[in-house]
Amino acid sequence: MYPNEVLHYSQRAKGMGIYSFFQNCFGFAMSYGFSVVLADLQWKTYFIFMGINAFAIYSTWQWFPEFRHLSLEEIDIIFETEGTRPVALANKLQEAKDEKRKEELRMA
Repeated sequence: MYPNEVLHYSQRAKGMGIYSFFQNCFGFAMSYGFSVVLADLQWKTYFIFMGINAFAIYSTWQWFPEFRHLSLEEIDIIFETEGTRPVALANKLQEAKDEKRKEELRMA
């Protein structure tokens, strides 16, 4: 659902088309390629998945604006506040935290 939320209405059809294309490509690779890899590498195949998941968690934390350097409580506030756009609210919250951090450094 992430592409659906972050894309502007005029871009949503194309964005969801690209998302669906890549989702289906990865699904095809997992359906038909996983058995071959599992037969060759056996239990070591799961290290590949651990690496992919670690990269996904890191990239979500680093590049998705509503998760970037925010605590769980702050993320909860972002998604529980009705009538706001999560990305815009997360960016404002991050800017406020950066300003506070800079002010604290100037005081020290």
